[in-house]
Amino acid sequence: MANSRIYKTLSHSTWRCEYHVVWTPKYRGKVLADRYIKAELKRIFKQIAKWKKLNILAWHVGDEHIHLYLSIPPKYSVSYTMNIMKG
Repeated sequence: MANSRIYKTLSHSTWRCEYHVVWTPKYRGKVLADRYIKAELKRIFKQIAKWKKLNILAWHVGDEHIHLYLSIPPKYSVSYTMNIMKG
């Protein structure tokens, strides 16, 4: 089974929940343009992902928006996950 690696399993289910999420600061201000802020955001995202057992598949922190492509276990809703990520 070549595709068996892309699916994850729990005790009674098999799942693959991947989401592409984009969010922007208020008024789309370019507050994310600083290198230090981008590095700090990535560090924080890694910590949160490790803490909640999320898998960040891809990300991009632009000057005025953030893209996250992540795998979320079915026990967490997307809104709950974004609430944690945004703080």
